[in-house]
Amino acid sequence: MAVLLTGLPAADSQVFAPRVHKILIRHIGPPAVSDEFIRANIRTKEGEPFARPTVDEDIKNLYATGYFFKIQVGEDSTPDGMDLTYAVQSKPILTDIKIVGNKKMRLKKLNKKITSKVGQPLDERKLFEDAQEMQKVYEKAGYQKTTVVVQPPVIDEMAGRGSVTFLVHETAKVKIKDVVFVNAHAFKQKQLRKAIKTRLNLEMANVPEIVTLALEIKPDIVCMVPERRAEVTTEGGLDAASHWTALSETRQRLNEAGIELSLFIAPEAEQVEAAARVGSQFIELHTGAFAENFHRKRERAAELNRLIAAAQQASALGLRVNAGHGLNYQNLAVLRQVPHLVELNIGHSIISRAIVVGLATAVREMLLLIGGKDG
Repeated sequence: MAVLLTGLPAADSQVFAPRVHKILIRHIGPPAVSDEFIRANIRTKEGEPFARPTVDEDIKNLYATGYFFKIQVGEDSTPDGMDLTYAVQSKPILTDIKIVGNKKMRLKKLNKKITSKVGQPLDERKLFEDAQEMQKVYEKAGYQKTTVVVQPPVIDEMAGRGSVTFLVHETAKVKIKDVVFVNAHAFKQKQLRKAIKTRLNLEMANVPEIVTLALEIKPDIVCMVPERRAEVTTEGGLDAASHWTALSETRQRLNEAGIELSLFIAPEAEQVEAAARVGSQFIELHTGAFAENFHRKRERAAELNRLIAAAQQASALGLRVNAGHGLNYQNLAVLRQVPHLVELNIGHSIISRAIVVGLATAVREMLLLIGGKDG
């Protein structure tokens, strides 16, 4: 009987260590590459002991070639050994791109931001980046809360074709009515207001006194974290699943004051689901475990997969995704594999680098790593 791999622990794959009897290649839809190409990019070989971690690595290697949209490996245990079927679906060719929901922005202006083209292979990462670029057009025009998301592609597997739709949810222009600085005595209010040039993000615990202060300051967004008095920096993710009722009440108060909410959580399905139940606009994925295990290849891959799965789940639930904790100039290139990221919160590594090269250069280097503009 053929079954799909379920990612069982490596120890289970070594109990009997059957030999690989056959490796079969099955194409779903039109093939983009030959069977020989696929065999050349996998480590699993006929006649060698079967190892599930090696098959998992095969899947990653095949995805890394950039040719495939979906890869699954089936196992069939036979008296002669293990038969493996690599079922691969090539990236479908884009046959249609639509933008719907735009009434305040001309279609021609939005189309200029789309780098994905009809006739090219469907690239979900590129489509996400296109949506982000269109959203920036709205933000520059003052529609700060307008969102642009890519709907799940409609795929004709057998024909190898796909179509995508960008869904625009337009909102009214955001206008700042007033900015007030509390307990600011050394400078006049007008002087402080002139210094504000970026989005104000207040990181805080869900404590009544701090919530009251946030409602007075009115930052653009509040990031709720599980702070403790003895902490130098936030050490873990917020347990939104256990405290979602209290968080929902605070979220309502903040939103009514025009303040968005983000929850700093671990990349766990239960916590992502709880964030959606709270009604939070954002989540910030805790990347601490990823950063701590960055130099351990297997552990790093596992943590990266957790982050990818959490980001995909959050996007499907309508949450926007930020990430932060322990990010630096070395691990950021790998983290960029996580989809749907809107913002990265990076502080310590930039300031540390600034001691050597200066703040402007340190920031510029980081922007280049995350794909931002120089300067």
